[in-house]
Amino acid sequence: MLDGYTYPLCKLLRSLKYDFVRGVHGHAGVNRWVRVVGEKEVAATLARDVCAMLEKENGWEVDEAAGDAADWDSDEE
Repeated sequence: MLDGYTYPLCKLLRSLKYDFVRGVHGHAGVNRWVRVVGEKEVAATLARDVCAMLEKENGWEVDEAAGDAADWDSDEE
């Protein structure tokens, strides 16, 4: 899930199979680019790929953290 002003990267994110989701896991106002990790995929590899695109190719600064919006309480939004 990406947070920040990422609209200029929409075509690049879509090429990495990210989708823009409004209300992630039913949390109103949590609108983010997300990438579902497939059965045969490794989350660390997907993170490395998007970080490379953001940092090396586009000059963005990236901070990573693990989380699952499905586990959030309503006050953690």
